[in-house]
Amino acid sequence: MPRPPARPYASSAKRGSQRDGVADGATPGTRFGERLRALRVAASMTQADLAERAHLDVSYVSQLERGLRDPSLSSIEAVTGALGVSLAQFFDGSSGEALDVTDAQARAIARELSALDDEARRDVIEILRRFRAALERSALRRS
Repeated sequence: MPRPPARPYASSAKRGSQRDGVADGATPGTRFGERLRALRVAASMTQADLAERAHLDVSYVSQLERGLRDPSLSSIEAVTGALGVSLAQFFDGSSGEALDVTDAQARAIARELSALDDEARRDVIEILRRFRAALERSALRRS
């Protein structure tokens, strides 16, 4: 009896060493999924958050991250838009030039702040300033 065809993007695919959050020797689908997962995590998003912002089904996002589905161009544009990165930033990182995590975190904070009114934004910024000052004082006491 002939064996069924191999699934090229199966999550059990053999992977090489990790570089910039992407496995060397991974298939295009798994490289895309690993990059997607790395950027999503850097942006402090769950799969459900990303799916909601990209107007996609959460199971589809999960399948993309595991390399089980090939994304359409519209899906790629939707997830990069939801993550706040350009197509160039998304794909540059998968070829060795990783997106600075602090940039992704700043975009995540900006997205959250944009949902607030001006007074609430000022309050959040003041809380962050006080928190940073407290951390700095704490670090000085320890040294």
